[in-house]
Amino acid sequence: MYPSQAKNVYKNAATQAQVHPVKLIHLIYERVLLHLEGAIDGVEKKNPGKRGENIGKAIALITELNVAVKVDEDPETGHFLQGLYTSILVELPKAAMNNDAGILRRAHAYFAQLKAIWEQTAMKEHGFSPNVPAGAHKVGEGRELPGGREADHPPTMSRVSVAI
Repeated sequence: MYPSQAKNVYKNAATQAQVHPVKLIHLIYERVLLHLEGAIDGVEKKNPGKRGENIGKAIALITELNVAVKVDEDPETGHFLQGLYTSILVELPKAAMNNDAGILRRAHAYFAQLKAIWEQTAMKEHGFSPNVPAGAHKVGEGRELPGGREADHPPTMSRVSVAI
C-alpha cells in the first residue's frame, strides 16, 4: 500500500466514524449513567476498585460535557448546565473519599433527568430515535439502581436544550 492510499483509508474511516453531536451527547449521557451505576455497585459491594474506576470515568465524561457547552448560543441554559456539571464534578470525589452512595444516586438522578430531556427535545428535533431499551424509565418514573433502590429525582427541569 502506498502512503497516499493509507492516508485515504484513514480519511474514509474518519468520515464513516463521525457521529452527529446530538447523538454523541446522548451516548455520553448513557455512559455517565452506566458508570454512576457501576460506582454505586462498587460502594454497595465494598469494592473500592470498581467504585474508583467508574467514578473516574464518569468524571472524565462529565468534564467533556462541561467544556462542550456553548454558552454564547444560549447563555441561560449554558450557564445552568455548566453550573450543574461543575457541582457534580465537585461532589463525585467526595463520594469516592467517603464511600457515599447517596451522592452517586443524586448525580445519577440528575443525569437521568438530563438524558430524558435530551431525548424529548434535541433528539426529536433532529430526527433521532433515542432507542430507549425496554423497561427504561420515563421522566418522573423511578429507575432501579444497584441494591434494588430507586433513584432520587432532582427537582423537575422544564426544557433544556443546547444549540449544536
